[in-house]
Parts: sequence; structure tokens; C-alpha cells
Amino acid sequence: MTIILLALLALLPGALLLYLILYMDRNEREPAGLLLKTMALGALGFIPAVLVETALDWIPVAHRGNIPAALWDSFVRIAPVEELVKMAPVFLVAWGQKEFNEENDGIVYAGASALGFAAVENLFYVLSRGFAVGVARAVTSLPLHCFAGVVMGYYIGRARFAASGSGKLIALGFLWAYLAHAAYDFLVLSKSLLALILLPMVASIVIIGLAVLRKGRAMSLARSPAQVASGMPEAAPPDAAAAAGLPASAKARGKGKQGWKAAVGRVLLALSALFWALLAVGLVQQAEPGVVLKALAGGALITFVPVLIGVLLELSYQAGRRPARAAAPGNA
Repeated sequence: MTIILLALLALLPGALLLYLILYMDRNEREPAGLLLKTMALGALGFIPAVLVETALDWIPVAHRGNIPAALWDSFVRIAPVEELVKMAPVFLVAWGQKEFNEENDGIVYAGASALGFAAVENLFYVLSRGFAVGVARAVTSLPLHCFAGVVMGYYIGRARFAASGSGKLIALGFLWAYLAHAAYDFLVLSKSLLALILLPMVASIVIIGLAVLRKGRAMSLARSPAQVASGMPEAAPPDAAAAAGLPASAKARGKGKQGWKAAVGRVLLALSALFWALLAVGLVQQAEPGVVLKALAGGALITFVPVLIGVLLELSYQAGRRPARAAAPGNA
């Protein structure tokens, strides 16, 4: 019975937050199957997140006093990894689907992915640490995951239909979620008086997230009957599309589908570069060659896949831009 109650405590707050997101999207609901796939993939993201975070914990710089360790754990080891695994399902499952037909859908799918991840993480912590941890996480960690995902999803939704700058919008959404998550974790892990501002910070994130939910709903309700019937948001001005010889809606879809590659690829490459910079700082004071060699080998193992994915995404993005540049006036 105790395990059942703890499981309910771990999962019920996330279910209520998911209901809130879906309620705000009631103007045009998303298909349950696609929503569940996105949420399930977000939940499965807990596994690679734990593996990467465990590997990063081995880096020497991670254990040098409370504040340095808290900064490392928050800004390098936890927040970027978890926000990436929460963002990935939106692109892997929902991005190219016809059901992703308005900006507000980005909020729904990113929020569902974030809550899928949060549900598994919360279940792990509450079952292992008890009732008090479950209550604390219900009013802090779960709202953080949910509304950081909501804000990130808002920018992803805008990027999906942007006529230009979709990559910047995706990067901005990731940056917002990453910084909010990292700041939260730093306050928790610092073990200092800074933790006193934890609740006000979470309250601020919730307020911002609720405002974004209302804005997403307003954007959905503002669509004309013709746009609702066609399943597309408002098109870009015709003259902007005509410059490329394409209909406005086609241009927006084309750039939206390519822009995420640049944003995700460059974020992965930037995080890998940051990782190596911090690793170098941590190894400066290491006198034992064996430790240095192990750290370098471990760093290469950890960053190999992110760097490879980042390079491939960047190459794919650049290849996708070439036909557009070749078709532009004056390039014939």
C-alpha cells in the first residue's frame, strides 16, 4: 500500500499539469497516439540522461567544494543533458507530422515530453526517498520541468512555421529552458542561503509558463476559419515568399523543417566545446599522467556521439540551403 501511495504522489502532480496543458489546447486537440509517443520517448530519455550524467560526474572538476561542484552539476552535468533529451522527442516524433499544424502544438508536444521525463525521474526519487521528497518535488521540480518545457515548446512552435530565423527561435527556447533548469539545480545543490530564493524562483517560472500557455491558446483561437480548415497558421506575406519563387506557406514550412537542424547541431557542438574547456580546467592541476589519460579518453567517449550528430546536422542543414540559394534571383 505504501508503494502505491508513493507512486500516486509521484505521478499525480504531473498528470494534473498535463491536463492543464491539454485543457488550454482544447480548441484543436492533438491525437492521443502522437501525444503518447512523444511523452513515452520523453520518459525513455531518463535512461540516456542518467548514463551521461553519471559519466560526467567522473570528471575531476566536479568535486572541488560546494559552489564549484554545484555550478558544474547544474550548468554542465544535469540541465543541458536533460533539456536536450526532453526536446529531442518533439523533433523525432511530432515535428514533421501533419497534426503539428499550429504554433500552440509546440507547447503541447514539448510539455508532454517534459512531463514524461519528469514522471520517471519523480517516480525514481519518491520511491527511493519517501513521502517528504515527493511533496517537495511536487511543488518545485515538477513545475520546473513542466513550464520550462512549455516555454521551450512555444519557441519550437513558432519556429515550425517561421518564414525565417527558425533555428534562432529553437536555440532561444532551449536556452531559456536550460538556464531556468540550471539556476534551479544550482540553488538546490549549493547547500547555501541561496536556497532561500528557490520557491520564489519556481513561482516566477510557473507564472511565466502560465502566461505562455495563455498566449499559445490566444494564438490558436485567433486563427481564421479558413486557417483552421486548412490546418495551417497565418502565412507569411506573399511578397516575402515570392522573392524565393515559392508560396508563403511553402517557404515557411521549408525553413521551419531545416532550421531545427542548425539549432540542435550547433547547441550540441557548443556544449561539447564547453565540456572540453571545463575538462581542460579540471586537468590543469592533475599531476598524474594516468589520471589525465583516463580523463581524456573518457571525454572523447562522452563527446563522440554529440559531436558526430552535431556535424551531420550542420552538414544536412547547409546542404538543404544550397538549392534555395541557387534558385534565388541573380544566381541562375
